[in-house]
Amino acid sequence: MISKVNQKSGFTLIESLLAIGVLIVGVLSAFILVVRSLSNIPLIQSRLIAANLAQEGIELIRQKRDTNYIQGLDWINGFNDECICMDNSQLADECYFVIDANSRTLKQYDNDDYLKFNKELGIYSYDTGEILPYFFQRKIEICFPLQNNNKEMRIKETVYWKVKQNNYSLIVEDHLFDYYGLLSSSH
Repeated sequence: MISKVNQKSGFTLIESLLAIGVLIVGVLSAFILVVRSLSNIPLIQSRLIAANLAQEGIELIRQKRDTNYIQGLDWINGFNDECICMDNSQLADECYFVIDANSRTLKQYDNDDYLKFNKELGIYSYDTGEILPYFFQRKIEICFPLQNNNKEMRIKETVYWKVKQNNYSLIVEDHLFDYYGLLSSSH
């Protein structure tokens, strides 16, 4: 009877190289995924800030309308009621505004106005702060649909910004109504 005494068990060189290759591909894939995820952080962060700036702009316009009610003024006091919305028509320059979170006043839109981040207060405004790193602009279009007799205000807000030499924008639209006038006329 012949016995095999010298039989060795273990991995061959080819098996070892193949296992190392599979391991390297797995580690590199995970590394590439992490690097790409980290490179998207500025874009994700800027989109979140832009969405909050858009919401803030709408809320500031709503607050201005509500302040008019509280002070006993016409609900569109301080807004240009000559800005009439027509289907697919371009509005006049007088219908584009910016509104500042500090002063809460409407000003004509200027293409050179950037929101600045005030680190001490933690807010964006047109007054003080730094425009870096995203160069945010907020453009608010306010108009009154012709068919609603100044009982509706359409607000279309566009926030523009730049990340890594790429330009982005976010558009938000809302409609405000003369609810107080509607309530008082229904009684």
